[in-house]
Amino acid sequence: MACSSGHRDGPADDPTSGPSDTGTGSTTTIESDASEIALQAQLIEVTASEDPWISARLAAAPFAPPGATLQLYVARATDASELEGGLLPGLRPVILSYHGYPFELAPGAAPGAYDWWEVQPGTAFPYVEGTDVRFEAGAVEAWSPIALAFQPSHGLIDVPEYHPAGSPMVLDYANQAFTSDVAMVLDADGAVTWSNNPDSIATLYAINQVEAESLTIPGEAFSAVGDYVVGVAPCTRTAAGDLTDLDPALSAVRVGRMSLFRVRVE
Repeated sequence: MACSSGHRDGPADDPTSGPSDTGTGSTTTIESDASEIALQAQLIEVTASEDPWISARLAAAPFAPPGATLQLYVARATDASELEGGLLPGLRPVILSYHGYPFELAPGAAPGAYDWWEVQPGTAFPYVEGTDVRFEAGAVEAWSPIALAFQPSHGLIDVPEYHPAGSPMVLDYANQAFTSDVAMVLDADGAVTWSNNPDSIATLYAINQVEAESLTIPGEAFSAVGDYVVGVAPCTRTAAGDLTDLDPALSAVRVGRMSLFRVRVE
């Protein structure tokens, strides 16, 4: 994932302006009916760990505290089968506006993907209940009350302190209003042994179509005896009516707050 700190104190650039060349590629402006535009995104905040052993093993992790990371995909599509082929690269600027703060997203590794990373969530993301989030991409603006959904996994998901080597780990979050999850497992060297972080718009769309009640981490993630870091972010997602000027069937944003746990595998 490409990471960039996009906090800007000034006003956001006008996303409805015509195509221009910034030296890194031409700008694409969405000119078709906005209802044919699909937006799939996930916004994950990672809480800092009080365990220095965990903190020392996060250098190569896909999610690391303290901070928040946003993955966003924009596509022109009228059906789920058109999402991958309809990705829209070159939208500039793509803006996330939260609580009055505008953040410009950087182009991601895949065409049509846009990423953002902020390492000081206390100043950049003042999590205020009831605050709406606005996305601007091309000429499309989308609003979403996703700030309501941030809940930590500590105290809500029972991550065991000890776990048998080679065995799957099942984490239950039924009856807690979560709809999906993002998780990662790191070994004692900080290497990622498993993660379910989505890497495409199609994968994220599929996740946002179902409501899960548990997470199963495969036994291969715990193949050797030793200490591991397990990061879990149970997520909630927007309802169809939360995002305006978009295809409601193909658009969704999910959010979660990741907590980090140390697990002894024996």
